[in-house]
Amino acid sequence: MTHLKDKHIELYTFQSKKEGKSYCGDAFFYFSDETGFLAIVADGLGSGIFAHESAEAAIEAAKQNRRQDVETIMKACNQALLNKRGAAVSVLKIDYHNKEFTYSSVGNVKFYFLKQDGTTIYPLPVYGYLSGKNQLFITQTYRYEVPSRFFIHTDGLNELARKRYVKMNIPLKFIYRNLTEIVDNRDDTTFLIGSLH
Repeated sequence: MTHLKDKHIELYTFQSKKEGKSYCGDAFFYFSDETGFLAIVADGLGSGIFAHESAEAAIEAAKQNRRQDVETIMKACNQALLNKRGAAVSVLKIDYHNKEFTYSSVGNVKFYFLKQDGTTIYPLPVYGYLSGKNQLFITQTYRYEVPSRFFIHTDGLNELARKRYVKMNIPLKFIYRNLTEIVDNRDDTTFLIGSLH
């Protein structure tokens, strides 16, 4: 678990590997400064060492391009996965000053953005995975108001978890604790839950 809290954001992260495996096939990276926040989650295909290598390759490419726009980061991740097993990848970039977030995803990493009025934004991902081949990217930008929340997760958590626990009126640390108790250890699991204020 990592916990970040500053004047713009509070964030909890969690990761666990599939039961019986030496390597986690998921990887993630986040970065926050005065101007904004960036998060990347990669879910390598399958599990074990080759899934781990794919996820880490995507994350390393994202780190090197973290100052770029979301589509450029996605393209860098895709290129890094050439001749590897492949990975589902999601990139979230939040602009604190303009109160906007931009999101792009290929594959089955789930993302939800909860607005103050209780409505949820769920940008649709592109089906498939990154593998270095030509890939369509859909990059969407939305306005937001504070307070708002977001939730990114891989396959070890299902949508029922989000509907049951990820709500505006529950303290973030309690949501985090509840989610860690329902992790399915039959799969690699990563989640990031954040609150913007």
